[in-house]
Amino acid sequence: MSRALSWLALVLGVGCAHAPSPPRPVPAAQPSTPAAQRQQELALRRAQVAGLRRGDPGNPPALLRLAELLVDDALAAWRLALESDPRVLELRPPAQDSGSEGAEAAPGPPPPWFDPERAQRLRPDAREALARSVALAREATPLLERVVLEHPGSPEAPDAIALEAWLLGELQHPEVARQAWHRLLRSFPDSPRAGEAWLAFGEHFFSAGRFPQALEAYQRALSLAPPRLHGFARYKLAWCYANLNRDAEALQAFERTVADALASPTPAPLAREAFRDGLRVLVQSRQGLSHGDVLSWRDARPAVPAAAALRQAAELLDDLGRAPEALALWLALATLEPAQACQTLANAAESARRAADPQSLARVAAAREVARCGAP
Repeated sequence: MSRALSWLALVLGVGCAHAPSPPRPVPAAQPSTPAAQRQQELALRRAQVAGLRRGDPGNPPALLRLAELLVDDALAAWRLALESDPRVLELRPPAQDSGSEGAEAAPGPPPPWFDPERAQRLRPDAREALARSVALAREATPLLERVVLEHPGSPEAPDAIALEAWLLGELQHPEVARQAWHRLLRSFPDSPRAGEAWLAFGEHFFSAGRFPQALEAYQRALSLAPPRLHGFARYKLAWCYANLNRDAEALQAFERTVADALASPTPAPLAREAFRDGLRVLVQSRQGLSHGDVLSWRDARPAVPAAAALRQAAELLDDLGRAPEALALWLALATLEPAQACQTLANAAESARRAADPQSLARVAAAREVARCGAP
């Protein structure tokens, strides 16, 4: 969101050889650090906004840019306060929800940011950072409201509501943030920002265990949100299906999440998470799981090593108390990965002991002898 300004030094030519050169103007001192550059941009943006004439169509970009800078700094100060004293999370005033999921946020500043009496108990550096965060947030929110109220038809209006909702959520005011997201959906239902609102509602419903509502919200997010949010929305959609015992749909959604993430220029950790969680759903939903089932699941994702897939599945089966199935996967993995066979067979021996099956123990002992492993 932040964009540091580029500062160019003034380059002057050499004076005439036959006459004295005129005095060179002294260039303005350049900010020496990114923080100094940011402060200078803030000062310039504040001066620009102070000179705006009400109703000028060029106002929204200026108002939004200043608000973006202020929100960035407010959240940076909030994170500093939280790192210094985790009790910051205890300062939020009592919930001020309207009691209706569909309530729209009233224009104007939000309710009190934090309980001032309890804030006095914080460490001094946390208290100072929190005060700065609140001051910046209080400066930003009226600017965002100006964009929406004075220029409701501008391209910046949905951005302003989304930024305010995001700020409120990050500063631990989820009820008021949801009201702002509702306001966005009512005013700009087809905006890409509406997709972000549906993603926020999906998170709210998911954390409350309301999986049918979360499922619908994530589906709406996928239809409206920009592509950069699709991976996360689809990943959470998969978990909704899993929690609703719709395993086939969950597996499809996990597969799509992994495939899309691996196809991106910079595969995100989301690919690993989705593969692991999809494998968990596969293991939990299918009794008598074989190594062939695991490798079939993995085959559509060749970037994931087969050995890693078998290992994760065997560990999951052990955790679920399904020792005979885990044993079969450990033995298959030992064949697939000969260099690691002895360590893998040690895990297989543990599964065989849990299964309390003499035949399984004998199979592991024979495999260890073939691999020339020492005594377990």
